[in-house]
Amino acid sequence: MTELIITSKEDLQLLIQASVKKAFEEYKHHSEPDDAFLNAQEAADFIKRSINSLYRYTSNGQIPFIKRNGKNLTFRKSELKKWLLEGKQKSIAEIEQELGRKS
Repeated sequence: MTELIITSKEDLQLLIQASVKKAFEEYKHHSEPDDAFLNAQEAADFIKRSINSLYRYTSNGQIPFIKRNGKNLTFRKSELKKWLLEGKQKSIAEIEQELGRKS
């Protein structure tokens, strides 16, 4: 059975706008090149850490960032990916494969 929903024109417009905005953001997120520049919030979201953790990483020199004129922080997505992968722990299979190649 089909359910009929009645809504106002304004509510329908808001629903459509929100849906289009969400779809655009998802498309933008998936189509960004690796060399894209991210602001602090985007970088924190990308590395899945809080903004406070991101600022702590920058102040401790633990994460690559760009700061121009003493103002906003900018991050290169490709450098953040590299930074994340530097912390990757090798699996036993990867270690054994390396040892096999070196022997």
